[in-house]
Amino acid sequence: MKAKFSPDNNPTKFIDGIANSKDASEETFDNITIDTDGEVATVTFDYSFLSNGKKTNWGKECWLMVRTKAGWKITTLAYSVILPAAPQRAD
Repeated sequence: MKAKFSPDNNPTKFIDGIANSKDASEETFDNITIDTDGEVATVTFDYSFLSNGKKTNWGKECWLMVRTKAGWKITTLAYSVILPAAPQRAD
């Protein structure tokens, strides 16, 4: 399912889940691209999320940002999530 909305899926709960986990977690970023005119910007990158050193999901992320008097703010965030294929059962 694409573009699923769930009120339980929000940045606070996401970060709390990672912070409260007993598992070691790491997120890596590659292929970072920033395009800006000084007032608005897009930031895109590939990410990988690791739990206890094992890659659990990966994808692309895109931020739409705007410069304010207080600094750059993310106005929109979109990302994909790719999960490893489930092991095939031998029948």
